[in-house]
Amino acid sequence: MIKRRDIKHFFDLIEIEKREDELRRRELAREVHDVDQRKKMVEYLVEHLDPKALIAVHQTDYFPYEGVLRPRGHYLFPFFRNNNAKKIIEDLQVKQPRITIHFTLNYPVSGVVAGGEWIEWNSKYAIIIPVEDFINRVICLNPVDTWIIGSLKLPTSAEILVPENEYYGELSVYETLTFKPKLIPYPNGTDLKQAIKIRIQKREYRLMDGGDYDWYQERSLQSISHFINESIYLTEKEKQRLLQILATKGYSVWSYVFGEMSKKLNKINLSHKKTEWRRIEVWFEELCGFLFNPSEYELGQPLSEFGFKFESIPEGLKTYKEKVLKEIGNFIFPEEKEYIDELANMFDRLEKWTRQLYAKYRIEKSKELTLGQFLSNERVI
Repeated sequence: MIKRRDIKHFFDLIEIEKREDELRRRELAREVHDVDQRKKMVEYLVEHLDPKALIAVHQTDYFPYEGVLRPRGHYLFPFFRNNNAKKIIEDLQVKQPRITIHFTLNYPVSGVVAGGEWIEWNSKYAIIIPVEDFINRVICLNPVDTWIIGSLKLPTSAEILVPENEYYGELSVYETLTFKPKLIPYPNGTDLKQAIKIRIQKREYRLMDGGDYDWYQERSLQSISHFINESIYLTEKEKQRLLQILATKGYSVWSYVFGEMSKKLNKINLSHKKTEWRRIEVWFEELCGFLFNPSEYELGQPLSEFGFKFESIPEGLKTYKEKVLKEIGNFIFPEEKEYIDELANMFDRLEKWTRQLYAKYRIEKSKELTLGQFLSNERVI
């Protein structure tokens, strides 16, 4: 015979089981959440070499109204001495030689060293994009210089940081765009770099800092082992496991981790300034400076001293054009091919024009002309 207390005990057990089941579900949900959070932490890189922990930052003064980021090579070369040079640049469609777009990972750029001097990096807008959402376009995966070739259509996960006064002042313009970006206004007077840092953290990515060739955080955390030991997210057991991985694989600084990740994802890890693409840019900028915006010193020198220069320019353009055309077969995306092809075509146009200029030089070199007089006579400057 079932007694009342037996029934009560039975229902008490049901309640206990319900509570235990609810606790199990909560624990499972917490574990799932923790795993998801860990994927967004830099520590996750050490173990899994996964780009889910990375968010790319591009700082610029150009708003991507069409929802497309474009390299500097999309625009005409801006440095010219006068309207003659400007007209030639427009007629020949001489564009910037840079066909790459550059990003830092998990931090904003504070400045760059140029000519031995520190130059503060002040931009109006910032575009931040989870790396996993355009990893197929990434050529180089590097903590301080991740880059792609050609234009980039912004994924829906991208955000554009805009000055607050412009955001509200141009709201009607933004609302008419066919491209509907996610705009994040930042307060007037707030440093864009600080706004980027806040946004990275709000999106639950680990905020880092970087410079030279690697990540660091207050310098002391440039060592990965120090970084792991200082982590507030990891248990002692997890720290020991990750430290063992570091010892086994010989990692010491972040660039080693990115080197391994790049190989795993079939990317390069070489910063842009060490590539052939950068060598082309430097050479081309020197060429355009000599032709379209020579220094006062150069303008006053005898024309006869520049024979090798006038002869080498078309040959150099031909050589680089051939190098660029060889590269085009290594790329599969139409945006890459478009910019590489246009770079080669621009070199071809300039090669033909500079050969004509060299022919004129050979005729005029015996005359007592300065470089400035020759370029002026040929209506180059």
